[in-house]
Amino acid sequence: MDIKKVVIDGINIAVIRNDKVLISDVQSALDTMATVQYEVDAKHIIIHKSLISESFFDLKTRLAGDILQKFINYKVN
Repeated sequence: MDIKKVVIDGINIAVIRNDKVLISDVQSALDTMATVQYEVDAKHIIIHKSLISESFFDLKTRLAGDILQKFINYKVN
């Protein structure tokens, strides 16, 4: 995972790049949030949809809701 820190108006933003799916379940989303927080001290994340599992976009799996709830709980945008 390649994390680039961008600062806009004093706000740290993490831009994540990778060559494979990075978020495939709730735990991998939590791991990504923790890594971003530790490495670049950012609460804002930009991630391309190709790094997110296709099951995230299938609402029947409830994966999107579970992951987004974690982002809300940990105040990550």
